[in-house]
Amino acid sequence: TEEEIEQIKEVFLQLCDFQSAMNCLQLDHIDIDFVCVRRLFDELIQKYPSTRQYLSSTADIIHSPCFESGLMKIQQGMADDLTSFEKEAVSMFKIEERPSHSSITEPE
Repeated sequence: TEEEIEQIKEVFLQLCDFQSAMNCLQLDHIDIDFVCVRRLFDELIQKYPSTRQYLSSTADIIHSPCFESGLMKIQQGMADDLTSFEKEAVSMFKIEERPSHSSITEPE
């Protein structure tokens, strides 16, 4: 029927949106970071609210929400805003600062 054809067209367009997002995530020549992925997922959630339970930063599939939110803050240059839980979650990536060469004095 005409109604079924319209439904199929609508579903096809929705699938194209998801295919486009998937292709973007798989491109080799684009340097995509966690912030870009989160924005892409948030756009899909906005357009398709039923995906929230699967794509949101608080979805059940997220193993460590503190890790995710901490990583987001770091990549956005907001590391000073990390909570203690976020700091703990991302601590494995912390790089200890080394003293600069100018502060090291030579023995006389």
